[in-house]
Formats: sequence, C-alpha cells, structure tokens
Amino acid sequence: MGQARISNLRRRMQEENIEALLVSAPENRFYLSGFTGDEGWLLVTSGKAFLITDRRFLEQAAAEAPNFIIVDRGDSFLARLGEVVAEEGIRILALEEDHVTFNFYRRVMEAVADPKSNLPKNLILKPASGLVEGLREIKEEGEIQLLRRAANLADAAFEYILSFLKPGALEIEIAAELEYFMRRKGAEGPAFPTIVASGPRSSLPHGRAGKRALQKGDLVVLDFGALFGGYNSDLTRTVVLGPVTPEQTRLYRTVRTAQELALQGLKAGLKAREADALARNYIESTDYAGRFAHGLGHGVGLSIHEGPTLSHNRETILQAGMVVTVEPGIYLPGWGGVRIEDMAVVEEDGCAILTHADKSLLVL
Repeated sequence: MGQARISNLRRRMQEENIEALLVSAPENRFYLSGFTGDEGWLLVTSGKAFLITDRRFLEQAAAEAPNFIIVDRGDSFLARLGEVVAEEGIRILALEEDHVTFNFYRRVMEAVADPKSNLPKNLILKPASGLVEGLREIKEEGEIQLLRRAANLADAAFEYILSFLKPGALEIEIAAELEYFMRRKGAEGPAFPTIVASGPRSSLPHGRAGKRALQKGDLVVLDFGALFGGYNSDLTRTVVLGPVTPEQTRLYRTVRTAQELALQGLKAGLKAREADALARNYIESTDYAGRFAHGLGHGVGLSIHEGPTLSHNRETILQAGMVVTVEPGIYLPGWGGVRIEDMAVVEEDGCAILTHADKSLLVL
C-alpha cells in the first residue's frame, strides 16, 4: 500500500488538528495498511502507525502491513490500546464517528474513567469523519486497474447470462448463475446482493432477486457486480423478453439518451449536482418527468457506495481520478422500469468508461 497514503492521512490529520486517529472501518484499514484479516485496528499518530490485531492474524499482519508496527491485542483490545496510548503520550484520540458503535464509544469512556484501566485518565475522545474516505475518492492507477478487472468480469457475466433469460426462469436462479459465473472467472464474490427485477418488479430501483418467474413481454433489470482484489464493479442493464412494445422502446431510448448525455458531459470541475443535471434535465423534459427517483450515481471502489455522490443537492467538485457510476433510471410503479448503469473514471476533459457490456435494446 505504500507510505504515501499514511503521509496523506497525516496531512489531513494536521489540518483537522488531530494528533492520533483510531481507524476501525475495514475498508479504511485495508486502504491504509493492506491488511485483509477479519479483526484489527489502526492507530496513526504524527510519527508512528500501529496495527493492533488478534494473535491469530499476527503473521498475516506482518506480511501484509510492513509499514505498521504490529501489536498483539492480547486478551483485551482496550487494555492494549491503553498501553500504546499511554506509551505514546497521546492526549486526544480521534475515533471514526461514522463507523464506531455507541457500545464501543461507551466502553472506551468507561475505561478512561476506570482507575484500573490502562487508558490515560485525561484522555479526550474526538469525533472524526471522512478523513480516510476523502483520500479514497481519488483513485491511484493501480486501483483503477483493479476496478477495470472487476468491470471486465461483470461485462463477461452479462454476456453469459443472456441465454438464461427465458420465460419460466426464476429471478433467484438468474442471480445465482451470475454470481457463480463471476466466481468461476476469478471474482472473490459478488460486489453486493444481485438485483434481478422482472415485469412489474422492474419499477423497484433496488428489487433484489425473488422467486418470480420471468414471463414473455417482461422488462428485466439486472444490477450486479464483481469483487476483485478488494475492489467492486457495478453494472446495470435492462432487457426485454419479447415481444417488445412501443412504450418499452420509448422508455428504453429515453433512459439511454439521458445516460449518453451524462457520459458525454462528465468531467473534472463539474459539481456533483451539475453532473446529475446532465441526465435529469433531459428526463424532466419528457413525458417521464418526476420518474427519475434517485441520484445519477455514486463513487465505487473498496465500497460499492462511496464518495462522491452524484445527486441534485451535492456540491462536491469532481476531480480527475474519481470513479463513479452513471445510472439514470425511469420507474413506473406497477408497470415496470429501465435503468442503464456504467462505471467511469473522471478525467480532466471527459471520462473513461470502464464497463462495456452491450447497451442496445436487447429483445430476447
């Protein structure tokens, strides 16, 4: 993972007047250290970086996180943390407020107040938010290559699954086949629970695969992705089990045009709400005004949903190296819906699309 990420974090900590940060989110822990074990905490100060973990993972931690001082948590994480905090003279400890449970916070506070605890009695706890997540928004070239590999797996899975989309097939069977294919081709697993929503259920933006059997005339929304090297892909395609109707064709063409406008206009320097408007303004000019019920997209990387969020109320300025989804959709309750989604790398003068599955209106 390199020392650069730790250095960047320390700069952000200095800007926020944070002398020590306890990192508990698994994605943030992996991003900074490379450690893939199930249990561990990072303690980062201005001069040192510790990885405190269970003894089951000590050998693994030493191999995966060479830039960290590996600490055996022993029988009690809080007791060991207290020892390190005291040894380093830490007076103010920042916690990742978006990831720490109230129970953990309460236990730390009780330990600080306990005369028998190792934690310094004058220790001050401070909330911190988005320090590591902000760094993760700008992808390094190696990260983009892993995202590209994950995207390629999703592209291949879409081509593979087309022959399974027939009347009588169950949504859950299609989802299982998609996930099995991606695993056979090298994925560590699905990026998220696979969405297969057919017929009237295609109007559900997050319609996870159920026991409904596909029928002739159905719109079928497939939203899925692969996990590869710790990084996720996210792809959505909508197909029709023929015969196709004029209304289905019109709906599909509207969504595809909206997505093409967004992809053509996406670039560094835009505000997130301006990127969202590239697709939303077009949809609002059609008979489907008010039917685009979510934001244009989101960042994707170690988490399937991370910053930046492309939405009508977000002021984030897009920067080169951000990887986002572009996924306009139109949903007509009780009738059906269409969504088309691709992943793209924001560049100074445009974007580079990572997913390349067929986007023509496929009538199966």
